[in-house]
Amino acid sequence: GMHEVDPVELLALAARRFERAHPGRVLEPAWPGELPRIHANFDGLARALDNVLDNAAKYSAPERPIRLTATVTADALELAV
Repeated sequence: GMHEVDPVELLALAARRFERAHPGRVLEPAWPGELPRIHANFDGLARALDNVLDNAAKYSAPERPIRLTATVTADALELAV
């Protein structure tokens, strides 16, 4: 279901899972220490983020870092890999 979600917690979890799943790959986290809470399905969002990060690892050169960013816009929180 939908809940108040702390994006920093979500991103940190995704980063830890990525580092466990892809040892040797460099993940560059880029987000501010605090982000506005969002109304979202935490588990669904976590799975989607894991999938995108896994694909980034699978389809990019092994020596290239993978960057995970979060940007606050006027009316949204944008996550990018």
